[in-house]
Amino acid sequence: MMYSFFTTLTLCLLPLTFITELPLWLFSALTTILGVVMGIGNLTVCKFITDYYSTDVGAVRGLVGTIRDVGGFILPLAHAYLSAWTASAQTPFIMLSAVAAVIFLWMHVVVLGLKRGESRKNQVKQAITA
Repeated sequence: MMYSFFTTLTLCLLPLTFITELPLWLFSALTTILGVVMGIGNLTVCKFITDYYSTDVGAVRGLVGTIRDVGGFILPLAHAYLSAWTASAQTPFIMLSAVAAVIFLWMHVVVLGLKRGESRKNQVKQAITA
């Protein structure tokens, strides 16, 4: 699920980043798909929280919600300032692509670490029961 989310996000951001003149219908369609995919990504994060942090769901959801709210405040401002400073409509989408890439790599490393921890726990349990 996580990989399909980031693949769709990337496919929506590439035309917005590199094509200078998009028809209005294509821009509207891509930004709508982008918003839907970001909402699905939010649900994916909630799924990961309940799967991997089942003992601390409230605290982790609060932290994730705070980070999401700060991002929801900063990213629109950054979009406006980058558009004004660079006089290019593509620069904010390049920034969004970079932020999405960093988040994807971070999440990938965290999930791999959690899976390694689970496999170690399973190996210990098997060694104890054997």
